[in-house]
Amino acid sequence: MGMIHKEVYLAAMLYHIGETAFWSMPSAEANKLSNYFYLSEAKFQKKCQSELGFKFSELSSELAEAWKLSDLMVKSQDQPETRSVEIQAIFLANELSGSISTPPSSKPEFDNILKRISRLMKLSSEELQVNIEQTRELAINLLTNYGASILQKRIKSIPNKDDFGSPEESTPYFGISKEKAVLESIRKLSELAYKSNDINAFLNYLLKQTTQVIGFDRASFWIINKQKGVVQARSTFDKNGYAETFNRIVPFQNGMNIVTHVIEVDRPVLVNDYKCEEWCHYMSEELEQLIATGVICFATVKIGGKIVGIISAQRLSNSEQITEDDFSLFTFLVEHLNLCLSLISSRK
Repeated sequence: MGMIHKEVYLAAMLYHIGETAFWSMPSAEANKLSNYFYLSEAKFQKKCQSELGFKFSELSSELAEAWKLSDLMVKSQDQPETRSVEIQAIFLANELSGSISTPPSSKPEFDNILKRISRLMKLSSEELQVNIEQTRELAINLLTNYGASILQKRIKSIPNKDDFGSPEESTPYFGISKEKAVLESIRKLSELAYKSNDINAFLNYLLKQTTQVIGFDRASFWIINKQKGVVQARSTFDKNGYAETFNRIVPFQNGMNIVTHVIEVDRPVLVNDYKCEEWCHYMSEELEQLIATGVICFATVKIGGKIVGIISAQRLSNSEQITEDDFSLFTFLVEHLNLCLSLISSRK
């Protein structure tokens, strides 16, 4: 490999050094932005830029200059498609890698990336795809030789027509019943189970569908901290299907309350009136503040039969009760989530 080829290779490998450095350092900004992982790559990058005031590519460029890395790497971050063939190669290699890892919303968008690379390499699209597959096989063999076979599933094939589009960013299902919309959500959860092992992707998708499809104002995933005797809201989505900051902690050790009850009986619970005889003895100050003037239901999140957290779904005004039908749809969604989480857990 010539010196220029080595430089191109290293620059391509370090293309995201700014983003890697950012996520490697714990910070309040990183914690806040992690709530938006459910977004598509393009929307997530835009959100990061609006919150941080800079692009990760700009951070990569600054770090490359500060650390005196390759000039090719610095230039590849700034209008790469107007520069030399080597710099275009770095940029397009990143585009291709990203679109294989997370296919874009449409096949023509992916085909356009292949077309640009084919033109640069003076190959037909068919020849390029053969080269990509051969490179993938070489990478898999390399992982095997280094005893890292567990990573082989990360080396994905070129996406087919069924891979385009993102189930994590589904829009509300207008014009069809809630029941059909929930069935579609179930189908997409099942699809996701064959594509991803990211538990957060499943949780965020379910929370979003709980608000947008069933019509709750807020849906939250609560993680159980047995050592501290609390459940803590880890992810929350609002009625518009957007992640929101919701820093709540509910103790469950000091006497029986609804959270304790949900964990102990391990079945969904619906509370349309927490002041009624059935539930008033299960209240705590934190729960009253959580429910306020609204209504709520709960269901446990399980992996392989073990409870790892709780999903809550709320309507913020008690003028709109949670019907038995909506409660059934909610529990149906969570039950299927549990099946998917158990499936991906068994693959790890």
